[in-house]
Amino acid sequence: SNGGSATVKVQVTATCVLAYPNPYSLSSGKLLTFWGSGVVPYDTKIKIYTLGVDLVKTLKEEKGADTIDWDGRNESGETVVPGIYFYTSESPKEKNAGRITVVK
Repeated sequence: SNGGSATVKVQVTATCVLAYPNPYSLSSGKLLTFWGSGVVPYDTKIKIYTLGVDLVKTLKEEKGADTIDWDGRNESGETVVPGIYFYTSESPKEKNAGRITVVK
């Protein structure tokens, strides 16, 4: 820097599938959003697992969007308990894995 000031616009594109916000608060009333270059409209599947590798929820992008939302509920419609969860994503572009922390 030369000591001057300038405004620089930066655009960030995830090169995989990321979860936001992470940690995810169940009491926030908001959805957890999976986003990034690995989310292919109509053709992405995300699976969420417990630490014991039990399947919690399968999400599929079926609306033509470049994000997938999760409401913190399992396949039975029950709210999950706070803790650490793993997720996998699969699309024609890539396969990915990540971690979500769920808080009260």
